[in-house]
Amino acid sequence: MQRINETPYYKHANFLSQQYGLIKPLIYNRCYYNEWPFSYINRLSIMNGYSKTNWLVQNKLGAPLKNKISNLLAYKLAYKNDWSIPNISLKGIRTLSANLKYINTQTLRICPLCLKLALYIRYEWVFLFSSMCLIHNILLQDVCPDCSKQIDYVSVYHNKCECGKKITEFPVQPVCEKFDLIQRVIENKTINHQTIDKLNHINKLNIVYFIFFIISPKNIQFKEKSSITMRDNIIIVERLAYILFSGKEGFWYFLNHFIHSINSYSKKLMPFYRQFNRQFKSNLFSEYKRYLDEFINLYWRNHITDKNTLFSKSILANHAWISISKVKAQFNLTESLIIKATVKGLIRSETIYNEQNFMVHHKPRYYRLYYKPDIIKQLPMLQGTISFKKVCLLLGTTKKQLNSLIKNNHFNFIIAPEEAYIYLEDKYNSLIHIIEKYGYLINECASKGNSWLFLKSEIEGYLQHILKQALHSGDLKDSLALPDAMRVIGNKIKEAYKEIITAMINQELHLFIPEIDKPTLRNIHIPTKALISWINQKTRQHTYMTIPQMAKHLRISQQFAYDLVNYELMPYTIIEENNTRWITKENINEFNKNYIIVSKLAKEKGISSKKIIEQLNNNKNYKKLSYKLKQMVYNQI
Repeated sequence: MQRINETPYYKHANFLSQQYGLIKPLIYNRCYYNEWPFSYINRLSIMNGYSKTNWLVQNKLGAPLKNKISNLLAYKLAYKNDWSIPNISLKGIRTLSANLKYINTQTLRICPLCLKLALYIRYEWVFLFSSMCLIHNILLQDVCPDCSKQIDYVSVYHNKCECGKKITEFPVQPVCEKFDLIQRVIENKTINHQTIDKLNHINKLNIVYFIFFIISPKNIQFKEKSSITMRDNIIIVERLAYILFSGKEGFWYFLNHFIHSINSYSKKLMPFYRQFNRQFKSNLFSEYKRYLDEFINLYWRNHITDKNTLFSKSILANHAWISISKVKAQFNLTESLIIKATVKGLIRSETIYNEQNFMVHHKPRYYRLYYKPDIIKQLPMLQGTISFKKVCLLLGTTKKQLNSLIKNNHFNFIIAPEEAYIYLEDKYNSLIHIIEKYGYLINECASKGNSWLFLKSEIEGYLQHILKQALHSGDLKDSLALPDAMRVIGNKIKEAYKEIITAMINQELHLFIPEIDKPTLRNIHIPTKALISWINQKTRQHTYMTIPQMAKHLRISQQFAYDLVNYELMPYTIIEENNTRWITKENINEFNKNYIIVSKLAKEKGISSKKIIEQLNNNKNYKKLSYKLKQMVYNQI
């Protein structure tokens, strides 16, 4: 926003007011108590038939003023003479005269209903952001509704537009509460707002003017003498009221749409922060300062150091985006863990390009910031991560065995070393020093297996789930420990370790564990006969399925699958002395010949189950089973 240097203007007006005075014309009256002084001098000129207002301003020698009469000079001249000064003077006029930046110098706005009482320009109409008359609750007007020409002083005093339309007969338009709030601020009246009502008139106008020009169109912002039509003003004032009087929501709307978009990076926020705090130093503006601080903490994606004196203590303490060094210091997390958590999407991060460093050293420099609320949210989990080596010790597996379980998706939370490398390569493509720092380390960790990350709670839960299915026993003579069982299996079964662990999870094997503290998978014992039976079943030509596997194959629930086997509707096989019931594809085909599952048939035919049931009930060849099953089944007679 361009600042106007008003000092020379004030000095010039003071000089002219000392050299020149307002002459007393033949026809005159006093300035009205709320009349704008420049309007008064124009009114005197028109009343006396002068073609130029300058003829009313003369020096001691009787020479008229050659310069244009400014608003400030008009105020000094009108309030200088006993015959022109009003009986009662409003503070608002003096406020305006001392702050020319608030005045609309190019267009004239009027209230037709006020002009019916007296034909003169009120001071409350000349503000840049004036939009309504508080007395009649209607919008001000700046053009004729018939010919669309701008209203001028001559038209006002003659009560007639150039087209002949009477100004006092202009149609009026009522206004909403938003316009009323802004106008009451302009006229220094209370609005029941905890911050605005505490400010003096100058401070009220300052903050309104400050935001008004930022949200105004660009062609208005960079003009010293602004020309704002009522059409523009209506839109701007509505936004202005929402920004100032809607709390955090309104002020954040202003920051997001005009200063710093939440979804994109902008350089405007810091200059705005600096200007806002310098211009509004008083604690009376603390509400808006707090909104600004909270916005920066949440959406300013840039690094803030403790040495930066620009920011308040609340921003330094609560800023959401922090560097990796701060993450390590505040949360006691390692750099590799932070990077891997970012890879997994647990922590949001932003890559920042340091433009200043490039300008000075002619080398691109990037740095990465991490979202502090994400770190706080994920901290319990991040602090509970363990390495590949520790997982091997906790489960009692070799590296090769653990890799087999990882490959077959036995764990939900895993961060592989390759993921971190790919992430760094993608995100820091131009950061040679970062790749050099982590590249060799990641490759080395990937080969050794000590760069993986697992969730300790998940690994412990996985182990306990398997151990719960094992019985404690002191006599383990006719059983084999898991390492011995793996030696018996040898190469007979592909991916044997994964298969035997899966069998344990699916309760396909009887398990025993000795009476020891903290048992692992290595301590699990399997009865020798049961193991041999399981090996024989896995190596037969027939494709044998357990009941859970059969349920998955038929796309039915496990409970329903167990019911079919328990009621001996589904044929099954028991191999040797192992009590596990096995189902083959031949068993499933035999079941399909004899029985119909209504829901499956309805889905295959694409018709409702109700129609299927009606057809089966009408067919004498089918009979509904009376067992308490999860789904309806019919038997073919």
